[in-house]
Amino acid sequence: MEQSLVGSSVELVDISECPVCGSLSRSPFESVRENERTVTYQLCRSCGTVYQSPRMTDDSLRSYYEAEYVTQHQHATGVTEKELRIQAGRARNLAQMLTSEISSVERHLDIGSSTGSLMLAIKGEYGNEAIGIEPAEVYRAYCEARGLSVVPDLESLSEGRFDLITMAHVLEHLPSPVDYLCEIREKWLTEAGALLVEVPNLYGHPSVEIPHILCFSAGTLSYALARAGYEVNRMMRHGSPRSKLIPLYLTAIARPAGEVGARRPGPRLVRFKRRIGIAWSRFASRAAPGWAWLPLPDLEETQE
Repeated sequence: MEQSLVGSSVELVDISECPVCGSLSRSPFESVRENERTVTYQLCRSCGTVYQSPRMTDDSLRSYYEAEYVTQHQHATGVTEKELRIQAGRARNLAQMLTSEISSVERHLDIGSSTGSLMLAIKGEYGNEAIGIEPAEVYRAYCEARGLSVVPDLESLSEGRFDLITMAHVLEHLPSPVDYLCEIREKWLTEAGALLVEVPNLYGHPSVEIPHILCFSAGTLSYALARAGYEVNRMMRHGSPRSKLIPLYLTAIARPAGEVGARRPGPRLVRFKRRIGIAWSRFASRAAPGWAWLPLPDLEETQE
């Protein structure tokens, strides 16, 4: 199956199994029209995960992130001031969350490092060694110009484990999230290390768009982490740095735990909670726009 994506053709594949629990049972969830393509989501009737199907094949996804994501999704040919300001604010917020949970960091791996703002913010707090993973060449070049070490994928890493791994707005882009989380736990995270994951919140964020092949709630994010062998130490619903009223994001801090009793959240009330969350976002935006949507954060971050 092929469809047009802003002037290019991509191959699509129907996803019959839930990417989190593997169930074949699903029902239609939402569809949106974006960039000349209809993007359709399914609701897993076993665990409640919302996932895109059909979606781009793995090869099309790889090409999309390497060459097209910045142009087509960010509507830019390079790094913009708006993007830098949002990422700087997000990085400061995540670094503060980490300092309340983690006393020291020696080696940090940032998966999906983008402009490198999170690497710089965490290095500013802990003075640690850092390396990033970023498939888009435009972002890698920007990071390298800032003096940061960034590679395109996990396979490009040298030996050695990390006591902190961060994945901010990455998991929703991965076709096999549980397998990926297992791989970084087994090969790259120290036994006592910490993993930070942030994703859009299905019950507060619009979520549905071409690059987001998964949409998480707090329950399904916790379930995915547990299935991959992590114990969630802290789960935060928040809007920082974009909103004081709308819980746009979910941030989890987790640690390796071996066998974890994973409670399957199920599909009950997913549609209802989604409707309530989106309705609240619209109401807050009208009733208190200055609190619902904050000004872009300042560009204040540690420079190399």
